[in-house]
Amino acid sequence: MRRFLSLLILLVCTNFVFGQRLIFHAGKLSPDVPVKLNENWVYHPGDLARGADPKLNDSAWTSIDTRLMPDSIPAGTFTGIGWFRLWFTVDSSLANQPLCFIPEHEGASEIYLNGRLLHTFGKVSAHEALENRCVANARPVSFAVHHSGPHLLAVRYSNHAIDRSYDGRGVNAGGFNINLRDNDEYVDYFITFNELYLTLLCLVACLFFVFAVVHLLLFLAYKTKRANLYFFLFAVSISLTFTSMLVETLSTNPVIVSWADLGKVFFLPFVLFTLHLLVYSFFRNRLPKILWISGLMSLVILAALWIAPDISFFIYVLMLAPLVAVDVIRNIVIAIRKKLSGAWIIGTGMGLFALFFISMTLLMVTAFVGGNDVNLNDSIMGVLLLLLFALALISIPLSMSIYLARDFARTNRSLEAKLHEVETLSAKSIEQEKERQRILESQNIVLEQQVQERTAEISDQKKVIEEKNKDITDSINYARRIQRAMLPDDSFIKKMFPDSFVFFRPKDIVSGDFYWFGEKNGYAFAILADCTGHGVPGALMSMIGFNLLEQIIVEKEILDPGGILRALHEGVRLALRQQGDSETRDGMDVVVIRHQKNNNQLAFAGANRPLWLVGPDGKLADIKGDKKSIGGLQTEELRTFRTEIISVNTGTCIYLTSDGYADQFGGPGGKKFMTGRFKELLASAHVSAMSEQEQLLEKSLAEWKKEREQVDDICVIGIRV
Repeated sequence: MRRFLSLLILLVCTNFVFGQRLIFHAGKLSPDVPVKLNENWVYHPGDLARGADPKLNDSAWTSIDTRLMPDSIPAGTFTGIGWFRLWFTVDSSLANQPLCFIPEHEGASEIYLNGRLLHTFGKVSAHEALENRCVANARPVSFAVHHSGPHLLAVRYSNHAIDRSYDGRGVNAGGFNINLRDNDEYVDYFITFNELYLTLLCLVACLFFVFAVVHLLLFLAYKTKRANLYFFLFAVSISLTFTSMLVETLSTNPVIVSWADLGKVFFLPFVLFTLHLLVYSFFRNRLPKILWISGLMSLVILAALWIAPDISFFIYVLMLAPLVAVDVIRNIVIAIRKKLSGAWIIGTGMGLFALFFISMTLLMVTAFVGGNDVNLNDSIMGVLLLLLFALALISIPLSMSIYLARDFARTNRSLEAKLHEVETLSAKSIEQEKERQRILESQNIVLEQQVQERTAEISDQKKVIEEKNKDITDSINYARRIQRAMLPDDSFIKKMFPDSFVFFRPKDIVSGDFYWFGEKNGYAFAILADCTGHGVPGALMSMIGFNLLEQIIVEKEILDPGGILRALHEGVRLALRQQGDSETRDGMDVVVIRHQKNNNQLAFAGANRPLWLVGPDGKLADIKGDKKSIGGLQTEELRTFRTEIISVNTGTCIYLTSDGYADQFGGPGGKKFMTGRFKELLASAHVSAMSEQEQLLEKSLAEWKKEREQVDDICVIGIRV
């Protein structure tokens, strides 16, 4: 039967030993509340042969807090080994009663009572190489005092790694704590607690490992269901977290315990981040920006583990956990309000988990602000919190199992209904097929006659269509000859620009791209236009544009490139009657250059088309035109185009292009050639002769396009000055 002992009187330690007097306050022994023995110790640095002898005079020893916190003792006080002594007095009610000391440390210790060795943790040594540190981890050291009066508790303690001993919150844990409790009550509690605690850790770690394996296999079998991948990551994170806690509890090696403690904090951000992913995979198709915030905070926490563990703990408790928990609950509420399938089931499991994390976070914040710690190894409350945590974790796979079972049942019912429907339809189809066969047999002769008549009719129609198609093709070919006759020939172009080429590849028989070359008043002009559409409509637009350019430059002698574009714009709008509410929005994109040979000056204007210059050094200059087209909708009162005057060096290559080459589909994946690749092609070929450049364009287009259809008219003009 549990005994509720009377007061443990920690009286004034009398001056019976060398005149020293220490004072303790009284406290009740309780199974849950220990008597802390951290203060009123005296300390001697180094090793002593008689350090545990009650007759040794310790009046000159230094008072010290056994926790050896850096901010509570002067630097150099503890040099790796020392003796610690504490005098205490008990009253007669505790004589011959089983008591126990409960040490906690990461060093090595020998615990003596009245000069008698009670227990050894590890191997104490003045040399670090011979020292064997051990995690005491609240293991009881039983004893009994046989008389009332003063008693001496002496501890020989070494920890040469004191500067490297930190707990999970970054607090130096190089010293030791000793608490006093009733032996029978604490031993019963210690055994029960450890059995329950270890069993719970092992069960949760194994359970989630099994869940992880199952959902990984499900994901590998059906990769489009990403929820299985996220649940695998979530389950692995939880399994590793609990495995770290299990290793931390079982091991007595300080290095292993330290790494396990670090691992416990390391995997917690992954638990929250993967939970976040899991929720969004259920209720949304796209991952929002808040997930990137959650992931970034997780990375910050992991980085802070190596720099400042206390900051890592603060970020996790005050920022990441509430962010994830609140966002999870928010998404669940939205899913339930939208009545998404399975939202109540998944939401219940996720909600329980999130609510636990909010409660746990508030508890941790309270403990952190108060300077305390939530120690799961120290009380029944720790077991209850761990049990609640395990139940909260189990709620997620349980809700998923219910959801999947429900989904499977609904799918099964749907399949049964579909099967019945298929059987009914099949019977009807068989009956209809029989009826159809009877009808076909009775009408076979009539149908054969109708087929013959229809075949003859189709044959006649085919002949008519072929004749009309030939007429249309002949007309288009004639239009092509007219268009080709309209365009300047190579000899005419070479007179103005001897070192040049025109790469002209219509998509259809006739083209919506055209070019114009001419000379006027000592200027040489080169113009390239890309009309709306291609084929016959584009060709008609090209003829309108070509004739207008003849009028503007040759007859009206408008020689400024910007003025040419302005006059062309007005002419197109007038020709197509676009001034009013006309539905016609056709037009063209045009690039105009005017070259003056005697000073190598180039005047340029562009309507939605650029001009590319490649100098002798191989660098390509991209000169943008105005973002306005010729013809079509006009919102401004007067459409004007700017003229740029450019000085070019001898040997500079000038390129005028439509968008057809860059827009051609082909290559790996059937993608567009793209403007950037087109620029690189021209820049790499600038040293070649213009005829070779034209051949290179032909070869590159063929290799890129291969068997694919040409998507647009292509026109490229190259000129070397």
